[in-house]
Amino acid sequence: SDTEALARDAIAAETLKTVSGVRIRDELLRLLAEVEVAAGVERLADLELDRALHPALRADADLVAGAALAAGETGADRVLAALAALVQPAAWELQDWLDGLQLARDQRDSVLRAARIAESLVAPLRRKPRHSVLYDLLVYEPPEALALALALGAPPEPVLHFARDLREVQLEITGEELIAAGIPESPAIGRALAETLRQKLDGRL
Repeated sequence: SDTEALARDAIAAETLKTVSGVRIRDELLRLLAEVEVAAGVERLADLELDRALHPALRADADLVAGAALAAGETGADRVLAALAALVQPAAWELQDWLDGLQLARDQRDSVLRAARIAESLVAPLRRKPRHSVLYDLLVYEPPEALALALALGAPPEPVLHFARDLREVQLEITGEELIAAGIPESPAIGRALAETLRQKLDGRL
């Protein structure tokens, strides 16, 4: 109880403004790596530490825990998926704050993209798209976006089917091989290969 009182006093005194983004990053990632991440995030919200970190930050323990759980099924980094869930409700407002954590560039990009795009994936996934449409929808998204989409209510079957079966599907022939065989180089080769891949994904060839 004494530690809690000191913590609340420190938060009220805005002492977090004196803490570096790197230190906040390290402690926050440790919290999000906890097995019982929901309990930690609930405590963070109870102390109003989320709002002290940034006024737009609203810690949703269920969303964070859901994204962390789904990470194992989608190939996502569990901690980055949890961080994307933490910032998702105000992703556009939190970009500068996220930049201040000084994550590695690829980590920062994955978290921000997942936080911004995941919710928009839910409705198309509920329409049970055919395999080629599912592939086009998800192939360029980071795995953390898939994990967060599941936490936001996307149906598991298409997401997991993509992650397990479709993500690595490729053609057995390349544009370079077609050109070497005498076909004139042009954008039509790329379009033809893309359509051929769709046909393969949909089981038509």
